[in-house]
Amino acid sequence: MSSFIALKKNNKNVVLIKNDVEEITNHTLEKQKDSKEKLKTFKMRLKTLNKKTETLKIEINDLKITFIDNEEAHKVAKAKVQELGTELKATQAKQREMGT
Repeated sequence: MSSFIALKKNNKNVVLIKNDVEEITNHTLEKQKDSKEKLKTFKMRLKTLNKKTETLKIEINDLKITFIDNEEAHKVAKAKVQELGTELKATQAKQREMGT
């Protein structure tokens, strides 16, 4: 009879352990599901950020090209201003010569 009671007690312990394992397993599966969803969201955000980064790189490159073009245009305009300044001085000198 005592071995029957021991078996019954062992069976009860096994059932309790089984229930604990099922609870832990279900909890772990829920956490895994949540983690997968978070990972999916992070991957989508990363993809979006990578696209934005590529767009910004292109815009930066375009700005660099525009800056270089503007520098060149500034050099040309500066040379033209110097040329016009020289012409103005020459014209003023001729006017002084004619006026005197």
